[in-house]
Amino acid sequence: MAQNISVPDIGDFKDVEVIEVLVKPGDQISKNDPIVTIESDKSSVEIPSPAAGEIKDLKVKIGDKVSEGSILATIENGQAASTPKEEKIEKPKKEIQVQEKPKTNGEINSVKQVKKVFAEPASKDDIDPVETNEWIDSLNSVIENDGSSRASYLLNKVIDQAYKSGLVLPDTRTTPYINTIPPEAEAKSIRELKRDIELTLCGAQDKQVGTGSDAYLTAGLGAFIDDTPATGLVPSGFETPASSIYATTGFNEAKFNDLISSIYRQTGNVDSLTLVADTGLRRVISDFARVGGLLSDSVRSVNYDGGSSTIKLSVELYQSDHGIVSIINGNPACMPASTGTTATATGYLVNPEYYGIHELIPMGSTRLPNQGGGERGYVDCVLGLGVYHPQAHGKITQID
Repeated sequence: MAQNISVPDIGDFKDVEVIEVLVKPGDQISKNDPIVTIESDKSSVEIPSPAAGEIKDLKVKIGDKVSEGSILATIENGQAASTPKEEKIEKPKKEIQVQEKPKTNGEINSVKQVKKVFAEPASKDDIDPVETNEWIDSLNSVIENDGSSRASYLLNKVIDQAYKSGLVLPDTRTTPYINTIPPEAEAKSIRELKRDIELTLCGAQDKQVGTGSDAYLTAGLGAFIDDTPATGLVPSGFETPASSIYATTGFNEAKFNDLISSIYRQTGNVDSLTLVADTGLRRVISDFARVGGLLSDSVRSVNYDGGSSTIKLSVELYQSDHGIVSIINGNPACMPASTGTTATATGYLVNPEYYGIHELIPMGSTRLPNQGGGERGYVDCVLGLGVYHPQAHGKITQID
C-alpha cells in the first residue's frame, strides 16, 4: 500500500527551502529515517519518515519551497504506526534531527554536525518551534555534560532576570519571590498606616508647611483644643476656654462635671459628647461608680451596697449634670501630652458634630511593576483635620 510522506507541523513557517534530498526511488528505509533537509532562517531540520518501506517516488528536489502538508515522497508497503479504535495508546514523541548550518570558509565545504533531540509536537502558540528545539537541545546538553545542578543554576538565573525585566511568568507550585525593594521603601501594612494617621490627627503639632524637604502635616487635635493655640491656627475669640481643659491635680467626679458644664455653656448641648480616654483615665471615670470613688469601696446600687464583694467594672456611658457622655478607649500614643506624673490618664472630650476629616486630594491608586511576589501598588491621598468649633471640645492632661 502506497503512503504519502508530507511535511509535519513546523509552526508558522511557510515556503521553507529544501536544501538536501537524502533518499532516492528504490531506497529501503526504516521508520524515522530522514527524507529531506529543510532550512529556515534559524537552522536546518531533517524531516523523518513516519513509516518503513520502499521509496517509490520523490515529489520534491533541492531548491523547492515546502510548507506544512506539502508531499515529499511516496513510500510503498509503509506500515505507519496505527492505533486500534478501541484502545488508547499514548502518542510517542517524534524524534527529529537538528542540523546546524554549514560553516563556509571561502568555498562551500559543509561539515554536518547532527544531534538528536526529542521534541513534543509543535504547539499552536509556538511561533518558532525550531528555536524552541534549540533551547531544549541546549538544556539537554548542559544536563548531560555538566550535571543537573548546573542546569538548575542556569534556569534560576534566567528566571531571576525574567522577573527583574518585568515579565509575567506562568504560575508554579512554588512561586519564587525576589525582594528588590529597599527596606525603607517597603509599603506599610494597613495597621501601620492607621497608626500613623491617628498619631498625626490626634497629635499636638501645629500645621507644618513643606519647604521642599519637609512633609506636609495637618495641625493635630491637641493643637486646636488649647486655650493658647498657635498664632493663626484658631481665630481670636474662638479658642477653647481654660475651664474646658483640666490640667491640675485632685481630679474627681465633681471636677469632671465642671469640665462638662464648661463645654455645655459653649454649645448648649453635650448629648453627642464623647470622652476618648486612655486606660488610666477610663479606670478613674469607672471608679466614680463606687461609693467613695476608691477601689476598696463597694459598687453603687439601688438601696444596696455590695458589702465585701469585689466587682471589676468599666463604665461606657456617664450621666453628667447636662446629659450622657459616651466613653471609648483611645490609642495611648494618640492622647494629649501629659502635664503630670501620670502619663496614662489623659483624654479628649470631643463633639463629633464640630470636627471632621477632609479629603484635600481625592484618593487614587497606582500600579507598580511586578518584581516578583505578586502585584504591587500604592494608594495616595491628602487628608486634613478640620475643627469647626474649638469651644465645643475639651481635654484632660493631668489628674494627679
